[in-house]
Amino acid sequence: TDDGDYSSCTSSVIESTVEGQRRHPHRHGDEHMPLLIDNDPYSLPAAGHRRRASLASAGMSIEARRHQAGHSWGGNVAPASSSLEEHYGSWCQRNVNMVQNTAPDANLASCAANAMLVLAMLAVALGASSNEEKVTEFFEGSETHTNNWAVLVSTSRFWFNYRHMANALSMYRTVKRMGIPDSHIILMLADDMACNPRNAYPAAVYDHPRKTLDLYGDNVEVDYRGYEVTVENFIRLLTGRVAADTPRNKRLLTDDKSNVFIYMTGHGGEDFLKFQDSEEINSYDIADAFKQMWEKQRYREILFIIDTCQANTMYSKFDSPNILSIGSSKKGQNSLSHFHDYDLGVSVIDRFTYYNLEFFESVDLSSKQTLADLIAAYNTTLIQSDPG
Repeated sequence: TDDGDYSSCTSSVIESTVEGQRRHPHRHGDEHMPLLIDNDPYSLPAAGHRRRASLASAGMSIEARRHQAGHSWGGNVAPASSSLEEHYGSWCQRNVNMVQNTAPDANLASCAANAMLVLAMLAVALGASSNEEKVTEFFEGSETHTNNWAVLVSTSRFWFNYRHMANALSMYRTVKRMGIPDSHIILMLADDMACNPRNAYPAAVYDHPRKTLDLYGDNVEVDYRGYEVTVENFIRLLTGRVAADTPRNKRLLTDDKSNVFIYMTGHGGEDFLKFQDSEEINSYDIADAFKQMWEKQRYREILFIIDTCQANTMYSKFDSPNILSIGSSKKGQNSLSHFHDYDLGVSVIDRFTYYNLEFFESVDLSSKQTLADLIAAYNTTLIQSDPG
């Protein structure tokens, strides 16, 4: 109207908004979206219930409405100069200008302007520093992760594959040192070299002939051992399709905020890795498992490292987002062993894994190194293959 009283216009806007939300309470896709109650644009869920507040007049000033909002939320009102107010104020002005330029009816422009102000006041009332962060996260989403997991797999049986178990246990020790607890590590060992009758050092596993560090020791939690290490169990672990009675230590309880490190070692070839010397997992199987994980929101980012012959072919079929893959050797190359132990009669670690561990030993929780630094540190002369 000409006298600037937009109360009737505001009331109709609010009533239509309330009716639309009652009919479609989840249209906005979030249960915490503000809900207008009893013509009150300031009523929000709080302490498990919705507090109601009524406006003394639909046509009261913006300052009075802010004051009313402060009483509804315990007085937590943003200052008028808050960045959130400025952001939504400019957004409202752009929409008002659009209406004024396209609609010759001044009343229509006034109604639109007042409706935009109602929305702006909602944003202003949420403008306290902590609430502003929540609003920003709601509209833009959070890019941070909240938890880390590791899946470490040795797929080989038999004494002559001693080094594969040492590879996995070396990685296990490293990720624990870097802060991932046992509750977030899934360790899969296809054979127990520590208890093998050929082991001249019973109940111990070493990755160096000097034998300065017992990788097995008394602080290792093996989650899948022996014949539990199968292709089916590995795929079920990744995708979460485990039996209802599966214990917690055999579950990968990740979510869309999880960063997951997956390390695999064993004998393989082009597009396949052997399990137990009796079955194989191929690159399509792993690619499909990762796709299911992404669709089911079971990871934020994955670091996939594999040490086997022709390892780089194992990630050639990956097409899911946010996966960084590193293999020990390109197509047609072998992944070679390192440090032969004459007391044990076997090699005790693979070259690619050894030089990865050498880099990781220089990393702690305060380090600034990145994965780019790790890749740059690869020396193909020492590894005797081409990681990629």
